[in-house]
Amino acid sequence: MREDRTKRLQLTIERRTSAQINEFYAPLRALTDQLDASVSVKEAVEKDQPAEVKDRISKQMHTDLFLPLHEQINGILKTKVYLLEGIEIPKSFTEFFVHTETEKAYWKLEGVGIDVSNAIQMPYPEKFYDDVRSGFDAVMRRYENSVEELRHPCWLFGSQVGDK
Repeated sequence: MREDRTKRLQLTIERRTSAQINEFYAPLRALTDQLDASVSVKEAVEKDQPAEVKDRISKQMHTDLFLPLHEQINGILKTKVYLLEGIEIPKSFTEFFVHTETEKAYWKLEGVGIDVSNAIQMPYPEKFYDDVRSGFDAVMRRYENSVEELRHPCWLFGSQVGDK
């Protein structure tokens, strides 16, 4: 029985949990940190600038920074969503897709001279950042708990060292 439990814990760590961390949550966390840092730079540069300069800054930041990061995030969400913690996709993940696509359409149309004054852009879902972190934290806690159980199996099974 102990060996079965130990093997299950090892499989949980090696397969599901490691994949969740390495392929889903760690990359998403890093990319959302990059987005956050880019927004901070954008806001600092835009401060006290006239509207036309702010528009140029927004366009440049979208093209050079936000769009590539959004595409990487979308790639992870599209191909690795099965690694999501829990069974429900957070609303912010869907809102992120809508944000990315409406923003991409807006800037592409604006870039070819089409009037986009009536276009509606979905704002960046602030909860996305928190949802990524809460999922990451939950998976890391499970990983650390599993590692701890493997380090101290006698605690897991309520036996003392030396018991058989």
